Amino acid sequence: MWYRPNVGVYIKLIVMLGKCKQPEKAHELFQAMIDEGCEVNHQAYTALVSAYGRSGLFGKAFSLLEEMKNTPNCHPDVNTYSILIKSCLQVAEMESTLVKMLGEDCEPDVWTMNSTIRAFGNSGQIETMEKCYEKFQRAGIEPSISTFTFSLIVMEKPGTMRK
Repeated sequence: MWYRPNVGVYIKLIVMLGKCKQPEKAHELFQAMIDEGCEVNHQAYTALVSAYGRSGLFGKAFSLLEEMKNTPNCHPDVNTYSILIKSCLQVAEMESTLVKMLGEDCEPDVWTMNSTIRAFGNSGQIETMEKCYEKFQRAGIEPSISTFTFSLIVMEKPGTMRK
C-alpha cells in the first residue's frame, strides 16, 4: 500500500463534511476508516455525532451516542456532550442531554456552560438562561469572556433589556 491510513486525517475530513452539512458522506468516510483498519476512537465518533447534529438529524446523532457508549474504550466525553448540547440549541432535547451527561459522571465545563446559555438565550428563555448560569457557578465552573459577551448580546435584544 502506498499510504498508511491515519485516523487523524479521517477525523479532519469527517469534521469538514459535517460543516458542509453532508453527514451521510461523513458516515461513509467513517465506515471507510474502519474498513481501512483504523481503530475507532471517541474523537472519530464525536466528529460523526457533530456532523449529524449540525444537520439537525438528532435521532441519528443520539443513536451514534448510544453506539459509542457500547464501543470498548470509546466513551463520550465532555466535548461529545457539549457538541450535542450545542447541536440541540433549538430543540427540547438539550436539557435531557445535560441530564444524560451528568448521569454518566461527565463533568460539564465552560464550553458546556456557554452552549447552554446560548441555547436558552437564543430561544428567548432569559430567566432559564440566568438560572443555568447560577447553577454552573455553584458547580464551580468559571465563566469566560465569551460567557459575558453572549449574555450581553442576548440582554440587549429588543424586549429583553431589564433594569
